Amino acid sequence: MPAVIKALQLFDWSARLAAWCNCPYFIENPVSTVSTYWRPPDFRFDPCDYAGYLPAEQQLEEAYTKRTCLWTGGGFLLPEPKAVVSILGSKMHNLPDSKGRANLRSATPAGFARAVFEANCPTLIPTR
Repeated sequence: MPAVIKALQLFDWSARLAAWCNCPYFIENPVSTVSTYWRPPDFRFDPCDYAGYLPAEQQLEEAYTKRTCLWTGGGFLLPEPKAVVSILGSKMHNLPDSKGRANLRSATPAGFARAVFEANCPTLIPTR
């Protein structure tokens, strides 16, 4: 079975499972052909768009672009951006070949993860 069919099945199964759970969800994937074969994404972002959710000393780590698509459902709320200037450009494309390169490229940006948590789980955020 071709890899693209396996990937599309995984997207479909993930969306069905999340819908069955009746909870907010997102499926994240970099810009690819998924939207050609499945459906267009609901949202797009770059890591620098949400790096402002991180402490100041960590924001530089996510001051880069890597266009990422989101397919959402179940009442998912897209957080408001807190962008930083993309001074690192498209750093993921410049990573040297290595054993851990794929994992580095596929990691969800920490600023985006924090923003999604704050937007979708506001009652769980500790008071500051």
